[in-house]
Amino acid sequence: MSQIIEVTATYDKEGTALSAARNLVEHHLAACAHVEGPFTSIYRWEDKVQHEPEWRLVAKTTGSQKEAVIAAIEKDHPYDLPAILTTQANVSDAFATWVESETKP
Repeated sequence: MSQIIEVTATYDKEGTALSAARNLVEHHLAACAHVEGPFTSIYRWEDKVQHEPEWRLVAKTTGSQKEAVIAAIEKDHPYDLPAILTTQANVSDAFATWVESETKP
C-alpha cells in the first residue's frame, strides 16, 4: 500500500465547487476530484447558528502538492474562513503511481 493526500473543502454553491475541482485537475495539482452534495451544514458564525446547504470537494493529490492545492483553494474561495482539511489515505500502489503521474507539472 502507498499513501496519497485527500484535500477536502466545502462550498456554498455547486458551480463554485465544480470550478475549483476543475482548476485543480487542469493545473495538475490534483489527479482527480469529486464534488458531492448538497448536504446540510450547521455551524456557529458571528454568534449565530447557521443552517446552510453546502457541497464538498475532495481532491486526491501527493504530499508534495498538498500546500499548492490548499493555496489554490484559498485563493478563490468565497468564504472568509474556508474549512480545508487534509487526510492521508492508504491506496493501492497502482493508484498512487497514477496520482503521482497526474500531479507532475
